[in-house]
This record gives sequence, structure tokens and C-alpha cells, in this order.
Amino acid sequence: MEKNHQCMVSIRNDQNKQRVYWFAADSIALGAVVYCFSSKVLVIEVLIVAAAAAKAETAATVVVVVIVVVVVVVVVVVVVVVVVATVVVVELVVVALVVEVVVVVVVVVVVVVVVVVVVVVVVVTVVALEVVVAFSSSSHSHTSTRAVEVAEITVVVVALQALPPPLVVVVVVVVAATAAAAMTVA
Repeated sequence: MEKNHQCMVSIRNDQNKQRVYWFAADSIALGAVVYCFSSKVLVIEVLIVAAAAAKAETAATVVVVVIVVVVVVVVVVVVVVVVVATVVVVELVVVALVVEVVVVVVVVVVVVVVVVVVVVVVVVTVVALEVVVAFSSSSHSHTSTRAVEVAEITVVVVALQALPPPLVVVVVVVVAATAAAAMTVA
């Protein structure tokens, strides 16, 4: 696997031995960050799965998410076009109209991009948290083989590989902080 220094995940296991995992966007393997609880210690492990069926299922899920995002973007664009058309009809000063339209378009584009990014990060974070809950409540001990269903983690896998490194960091930090807070409360 080709190393990508922008996508490194470093963890320490129960024996305090540090291990480093690398995410490569062009890798045929699938990597997933799984959070679990073990003796009040937050453990982060990376599972590498090379399953064609898992890839197909994940691809189908990603397609559905992409379709939803595209529909939302199209709706927003239609609304913006209607608003801009209304402004064009009502506005009388050409220069002011051009400036206003440019400003509106720029603002709308920025808002759409921000909304899409936020939605992606939130979805990935929620799925990762669901993996945390499912994994922490399972009957598997920390030393046993991680018998987590591939379908539960492949969405997180592909999403983390597709997201830019800064957003991966955001997801990891949010999930880790939430899990740590849950452990503290428990």
C-alpha cells in the first residue's frame, strides 16, 4: 500500500505498543477506523478488508448518498435561479443588477458547498458513532478477532478515504471526543 503522509492513523494498543496505519485513496483494500471500549481505554484500530461484495454494497450506498446530495443541490439551484430571475425582472439599474446577481451567485455557491461538506461530515460521523455503539455493546472481547460485519464499516471506510485529510481529522476528533465523553459518563 502506497503511503500517504496526509492520511496517517497512529494508535496505541492495550500493551501501549504504537502502530501506524496508512490510508491510500488508490488502494484496492478498504480501511476502516473502528472505535471500541476496553477497560475504559479508547482503542482505535484499522481493519483492512479486501472484499468485492463489501465494495459493491458500499458503492451502492455511496451512489444513494450522492443521488440525495445531487437532488438537494438541484433544488437549491432551482430556487436560486427563480430568485435571481425575480431580481432581474424587478431591478431597474443594470450595473446594480449585475453586481447583485454576482454577489447572490457567489453567496449561494459558497453556501451550497458548505452545506454539502457539513452534510458529508455529519453523515460519516454519525455512521462512525453507530459503529462505536454497535462494537462496544458486542460480546467480543478486546483480544478476540474483530468479527464486525463488513457492511457496518465499509461506508465509513470509503467515506474516510474519499474525504480530504482535514475533514478526516474532524470526523476522527469528533468521534473520539464523543466516545471519550461517553466513557467518562459511564
